Amino acid sequence: MQHVGISFLLLLIIQRRKTTMAYMSEEGYKKLVEELRVLETVDRLEISRQIAEARDKGDLSENAEYDAAKDAQGMLEMRINKLKTIIADA
Repeated sequence: MQHVGISFLLLLIIQRRKTTMAYMSEEGYKKLVEELRVLETVDRLEISRQIAEARDKGDLSENAEYDAAKDAQGMLEMRINKLKTIIADA
């Protein structure tokens, strides 16, 4: 029974996704595309560097810098996914 519920939920998400559109100016679209480019290239590399530096400091269980960098990475990936969705729906 659980599989039917999950399938139904996925169908609803797919149907909603098909009808979602975002209207924006060409300038606004270009700004979002540029932000996405920077996040995926410059910012991802910087966060990866921060994670590597924090990891090199030793014990990860008590490493606040590592935790902060991983949190920042999660927030960055959420923003990237959000921008991809907005751009795809434009």
